[in-house]
Amino acid sequence: MDNYGKLLQIMANVFEVEIGHVDENSSKETIINWDSVQQMFLIISLEEAFNVRLSDEEAVKLTSFMMIKSSLEKKGIQF
Repeated sequence: MDNYGKLLQIMANVFEVEIGHVDENSSKETIINWDSVQQMFLIISLEEAFNVRLSDEEAVKLTSFMMIKSSLEKKGIQF
């Protein structure tokens, strides 16, 4: 699985939705299960899956698929 698919799967797992419900337009506003607790689980899952460290400042900004993708790209993860 490529990193794009991996990110989709992580988000689907964390927010307990079908993978088909996650896409580039997904955000805190479009996924009903996206709350502060799930945000914490998302950050942990991203750090483990992509072997990166996200600062608290970065973590609070990760409120959409595109913001997450952009942040990971800045850490050298290719999509």
